Amino acid sequence: MIDVFVSYAHEDGTWARSLAGGLSRRGLRVFFDEWDILPGDVIVHRTDAAISEAACAIMVVSPALATSPRALEEYAALATAGATRNLRFIPVLIGEAALPPFAANRVWRDFRHVDEREYEAKVEELFTVILGRTGRETPGGDGTPVREENLAAALPSPARPLTEPDRRALVICHAAADAAYGLALADQLSREVTAPFGRCWRPWGWGALPGPALRRRMSADVVA
Repeated sequence: MIDVFVSYAHEDGTWARSLAGGLSRRGLRVFFDEWDILPGDVIVHRTDAAISEAACAIMVVSPALATSPRALEEYAALATAGATRNLRFIPVLIGEAALPPFAANRVWRDFRHVDEREYEAKVEELFTVILGRTGRETPGGDGTPVREENLAAALPSPARPLTEPDRRALVICHAAADAAYGLALADQLSREVTAPFGRCWRPWGWGALPGPALRRRMSADVVA
């Protein structure tokens, strides 16, 4: 069993290696590709197996993530696992980058602009969370302070004025059981009301094309 899978873009390798080392020294079983993909392994098969086996995953989010095909493929697989089998998916920010839409649904941890003491405290918190404990369950712990990241995820965003988008688009989201209704709605909207928007994209029907990772395509369209 793997306690935590660490996913990152190649450009963030030094930072990710340090985080993986800190978690490993605390006794966690960490999957880090530089350590665990061995000569003769098929990289895709080894990575798939590790994601399937992992109880938790950390996604290192930085500007490099958006331009790393391998990291984006892992992000898509980890987001799916988080939605389908209770994998604890923890985004950590290390650069000035916006969280991708699916990662933004999770409570994240912000490692930007932290000093050494703050860094170690955050790594220790990740360690206890991955073990399935909280500050209240740690020997002598009286509970961890409320972090700004928790409040940002739990509280509604402040109201923002409506602004004209650079590019208009419409995305229809629905459960698989509602596919027929979603398709009918998309067809109707595409004929009647999407002229000012330019397109109507329904991910589970004619919007999902073979080849590109589905969540990468969805993220790109939502951001667009």
